[in-house]
Amino acid sequence: MTSISTIDSLFAGGAGYLPEGQRSGIFKQRITDSVRVEATGILGDEQANLTVHGGPEKAVHHYPAENYARIAQAFPDRAPQLVPGSLGENISTRFLCETNVHIGDIFQVGNEDQFWQVQLAHRPCVDDLDALSAVPGLAPDWKRRLIERVKWSQARSGQST
Repeated sequence: MTSISTIDSLFAGGAGYLPEGQRSGIFKQRITDSVRVEATGILGDEQANLTVHGGPEKAVHHYPAENYARIAQAFPDRAPQLVPGSLGENISTRFLCETNVHIGDIFQVGNEDQFWQVQLAHRPCVDDLDALSAVPGLAPDWKRRLIERVKWSQARSGQST
């Protein structure tokens, strides 16, 4: 297997409330241990609006770490808060971005029999990040689903993809 990227960070968290009162699952904390990834997402991760987040077609939310620099340029006053994990993603990597990842791509995660497929491009959630959706050149992130034959897998930071 040729490694094209490494999982820089994993994130999960419970749903909470935004200052405006909307319930949101954007609040994620870095996971330092190995984590169980099931067909519907990372064990212990919670989404607030299951009509647009989570489930087997949107099990894991990915965002490339290097794309935060572009967002920080558009929102310089928010740059210190714009770090991996702050957009509600579960996985942050480098070198897996809109120029080399396509819907339908399948990635082997680690050395085990773990395969994840890019299911759909995802724009920031209207409830959570309405302002960011208008930023020119803002890279999409991806929801990944586990290939149907994989019931669950393990993921950890530093694991190759």
